Amino acid sequence: MNNKELLSIIENFKNKKIGVIGDLILDQFVWGDSQRISPEAPVPIVLVERETALPGGAGNVASNIAALSGEVFMVGQVGRDQAGKQLVKELRKRGVDVSEIMQNSGRPTTQKMRVIARSQQIVRVDKEVSDYIDANVEKRIFGNVSKNLNNWDGIVISDYAKGCITRGLVQGIKWLKTSTPFCSSPFM
Repeated sequence: MNNKELLSIIENFKNKKIGVIGDLILDQFVWGDSQRISPEAPVPIVLVERETALPGGAGNVASNIAALSGEVFMVGQVGRDQAGKQLVKELRKRGVDVSEIMQNSGRPTTQKMRVIARSQQIVRVDKEVSDYIDANVEKRIFGNVSKNLNNWDGIVISDYAKGCITRGLVQGIKWLKTSTPFCSSPFM
């Protein structure tokens, strides 16, 4: 692929309405310096200089499409927690439509925290529940996709194995793309 073809592909994203369905993750970074080893265990002590947070998982996919001037509609779920609020805020800052992101009080927002000292990641701390979402949440996500699908130019299903993308949800979305108005929904 040459540069002209690549630029043409990128240009095609402009003003396209893309639905992104998937696992939302808050990627957190703790940046600092390490000058000594802990007396409690043989690990570096990191003096924190700054912290940053970015949309991860399907949120990263949505952010990338928005950066290419696509109009992005995120469908997924976050916990009813501070990490979920921060993730939605970061997506909104990047121009992603977050109106179809559900808050789920029964499940925390997936978080991946990387501690970086002297430009080297020394540890990653994950907070997650990776079991599949329950049937009610699955049905609500399907409903959000169903009501918006005809307004989108394309759809991305972004599965990071954190439980949002179920077999039933994928089958339901496939059904939406091939159904007639006389069929009954697989979630009804």
